[in-house]
Amino acid sequence: MSGGGGDGGGDGGGDGARSRGEGTPNPHLMVALGVAGVTPNMLSMRRSFALLALFAVAVIAACDHSVVAPVTVANTTFVSSLGINLANYTSTADGLYYRDVTVGTGAVADTGLKLSVRYTGYLKNGVVFDSNTTATSALQFTLGRGEVVQGWDLGVKGMRVGGRRSLLIPPALGYGQSGRGSVPGNAVMVFTVNLVSIP
Repeated sequence: MSGGGGDGGGDGGGDGARSRGEGTPNPHLMVALGVAGVTPNMLSMRRSFALLALFAVAVIAACDHSVVAPVTVANTTFVSSLGINLANYTSTADGLYYRDVTVGTGAVADTGLKLSVRYTGYLKNGVVFDSNTTATSALQFTLGRGEVVQGWDLGVKGMRVGGRRSLLIPPALGYGQSGRGSVPGNAVMVFTVNLVSIP
């Protein structure tokens, strides 16, 4: 009897081992995994896919964050008190906008000439950040020598003495991303320039 029991136990044990070896999932392992019918390999694959998805989302977010549209005159909203209508301005390939408020009758401003001007500078919200209209003397500079912002070198050229011109200068032709003094970074500047004389 004891031998028969041993054989039976041995056969039972053998049959049980063979059943699991042939691919029948261990119910205790399934409970431990917490997902009925899911194998460890499947969980590993799902984990890998989840990590790849998170990585893809991070890459897309980083790309979106790095793409920032440049500040231009065309995409800037100006306060109504400045009376700016871009349809009345001439634009250049550099992004500068200009309009002759008054066309002068005197000599023409050209590269290399020394000019005397009076001006007022505004931010897009109408705040005046600089002006010399009440100063004792006019501002003097040589056109095209980099003594003023690039927007002035480009925008004042062609004016006649006695003329008045409105300039809309993008950051790329002004003080750029860093700004200067009371002009913040990436600011479009609005200037009214009067060409007083060409000494």
